[in-house]
Amino acid sequence: MTAEMDAADTEKRVDEFTRVPPEADLRYLQELLRHQVGGQSDSILDALNYEDEVPHPFHLSFSSYREMRKLGLKGAAEVSRAVESLLYLRIDAPLLAWPLIICVYLGCLDPDSIVELDLSDDAADQLMAENENDAKEYAANYWTESASALAGTAQSLGRLFGVLSAFDGSLSREFWFARAAELLGQIRAMNEAGSETTKKKGDALEGLVESLLRTEDPELRVIEKNFRTAEEEIDVLVSNGLKDPFWSSQGSPLILIECKNWRSRVGVPELRVFESKMRDRGALCRIGIFVSLAGFSRPFLDRLKSFQETGGIIFALDGGDLAQLVSEKMRVSEWLRVNGMRRALGS
Repeated sequence: MTAEMDAADTEKRVDEFTRVPPEADLRYLQELLRHQVGGQSDSILDALNYEDEVPHPFHLSFSSYREMRKLGLKGAAEVSRAVESLLYLRIDAPLLAWPLIICVYLGCLDPDSIVELDLSDDAADQLMAENENDAKEYAANYWTESASALAGTAQSLGRLFGVLSAFDGSLSREFWFARAAELLGQIRAMNEAGSETTKKKGDALEGLVESLLRTEDPELRVIEKNFRTAEEEIDVLVSNGLKDPFWSSQGSPLILIECKNWRSRVGVPELRVFESKMRDRGALCRIGIFVSLAGFSRPFLDRLKSFQETGGIIFALDGGDLAQLVSEKMRVSEWLRVNGMRRALGS
């Protein structure tokens, strides 16, 4: 019995560790670097820079783990994973690795620190700076051109990974979660800037929802986005092939999804329109999902229960829920079955 309990506890710990988002790993790494930059221990920066030969990722990650334990800091395992990941990335895709390494390092410095970027050797190697004016122009264009090259490389790798994912289900799931994380970042940036059109913001949210659903393909398969009829439009139309008894018992071959990327919370009028779309499909659709990045009004949430009198159910997801799905790489169907159901029942 004790062995079984230990095994269960270990499995739980491993599961919790795998759910820790990458940005948390990097924050723990920054904490280690703060101690090392302060001279309290040997720095691992020499191993991460581009001057020396890259050490074996396992060796450096293990020594980083021991260093965290020695210093009594939390997140030793996370630091080990971060260091190993950065080193493998540096070996396989240095153009993608170096901005991450620089950002990690800058994040552990005092905000008032003066940082100088010396591009002399780089400019000389490329024969781009024969005089002072050339050097100034090279420095001025460096970040723009580097960002452009980095974006091109990332897009190429994304396309290649997408092709590979078509042949491997596990790769496909990782690809779509990565795509969802990218779209979530874009949506946040667009909303903060406030300069994009309503359509563009709506399209981005629909793309994010589609990416999350595709992590469960073929059980959840996106039939079409912006499905139009003579009377109405459905933002995302989904074929439901979930085998779990909870979902199969709903008797809903189709799932309708409505997406709103508004500044304000969605209210009852929008819910009534969505209810009408579901009723028009009759027995074909008993499950609906309403996604609102800004959340929902209290009357909206209270009304969710009344729709269940028709034999159907509408789930409500807000921006925080989407962020949780992305960061923890959760199945949409699992989240809905537990968290979503509580909200739908009025909890």
